[in-house]
Amino acid sequence: EWGVLNVSDGAVQIARLSVEPADRDLAKTSVLFVLDCSRSMAQGARMETLVNTLDKFSQLVQGSRIQVGVRFFGHRHEWVAGNEESEKRARQDSELKMPIQEFNSNALPKFKELLDELAPRGETPLFYALLQAAADFHTVENGRKLVVVITDGVDNWSRSAGSRYSVDR
Repeated sequence: EWGVLNVSDGAVQIARLSVEPADRDLAKTSVLFVLDCSRSMAQGARMETLVNTLDKFSQLVQGSRIQVGVRFFGHRHEWVAGNEESEKRARQDSELKMPIQEFNSNALPKFKELLDELAPRGETPLFYALLQAAADFHTVENGRKLVVVITDGVDNWSRSAGSRYSVDR
């Protein structure tokens, strides 16, 4: 059952929508959030908007059959010009912070803790993060599998000219 806000004639009313397919396995949905933690997310209210949106998501889906996982990218390493090791780390800066699991009362505190951890820091290895995200569904058997990417831009690290750490796929 999902909560929906219905606005008509200037009044806000809470409406309910419940859908139950015949095959309950089809109702299971697994969502992996891939979150941009690059420096540019510090501009304006980008990070605050991301956190608020995910907090609202967590409130809406409590008690549902949804499974949730979280992957950060660009959150640990900054690139230092001329430093090959820092470039390599920045290009591969992606980490599964919460494996895909039932989004129940046990998972909710971990999810909220991750929202508190979000801090803009590094570069934007988006393509690398998505390559890693594909493997994050290895424990998911049935149902819909969704990847939700929240970013303010495009990958700026997968095909840099002359880099020995570019991704070719």
